[in-house]
Amino acid sequence: KAILIPDLPYFRAHHNKVFMEVLRDVIGNKEIQKFSSQSFGTYEEYKQFFVQKGLPVVLKPSAGSKSRNVSVAHNKKEVDRYARRLSATPSFFNLMLWCRNLFDGRGFSRISNNRRKFTIQPFIPNLLGDYKIVVYGEKYFVLFRENRPGDFRASGSGRLSFPKNVPQEVLSYARQVFETFKVPFISIDVGYDGQLCYLFEFQFVLFGQYVIEKSPRYFHWNENRWNCVENRSVVEDELVLSTHSYIQKRNKEVSDGS
Repeated sequence: KAILIPDLPYFRAHHNKVFMEVLRDVIGNKEIQKFSSQSFGTYEEYKQFFVQKGLPVVLKPSAGSKSRNVSVAHNKKEVDRYARRLSATPSFFNLMLWCRNLFDGRGFSRISNNRRKFTIQPFIPNLLGDYKIVVYGEKYFVLFRENRPGDFRASGSGRLSFPKNVPQEVLSYARQVFETFKVPFISIDVGYDGQLCYLFEFQFVLFGQYVIEKSPRYFHWNENRWNCVENRSVVEDELVLSTHSYIQKRNKEVSDGS
């Protein structure tokens, strides 16, 4: 019998932003859920069920990295246009049926030409960038990604730094997210406007290791405060240590009946 680490739902969220939002909805943490998104499997589903809660909004494809095909829409017309473009899946089968119908006069039930999943999130204004935080066990590695010039997107900007003075609110929020999901390691993208933190995205497997490989420091919660430790880490060491700690914790929970 094989036991997946982490659990299967976390594997399903890999490069699947729609399933990420499913996890956000069912995880039961209101702090994570306050950044509410809407996800759709087809453009037709979007037209039927989209609820406009405010503008502007950010539209993202379900799969992708470095902000590819991520757009901000400032009005309903733009939301419709970007949603149609993101979900586009031109179907040769539809074309074939349409051509056949020209000759034999029979109708057909057409499948959707817009079947690519996508997500719509609130737009958070006035952010200079976001924090990419990678957590292994009790170590928090932080990368700040500054927005692209004249753009709202931070991912893929290449404007990177490893801040020594990270807001306590950001670190504590990252700790809350990590402990909520109950995994050995995690990568999260967090926005901070000076008052509130927003969880944009999260990954549990096969995320890039640039942050831990290049970071000259990590942050550690001890004695009710955050400590900055100036020390480079080895990815393989942290992977093994965090997995070992996770297994021990899970075994203890099972033995305690929790």
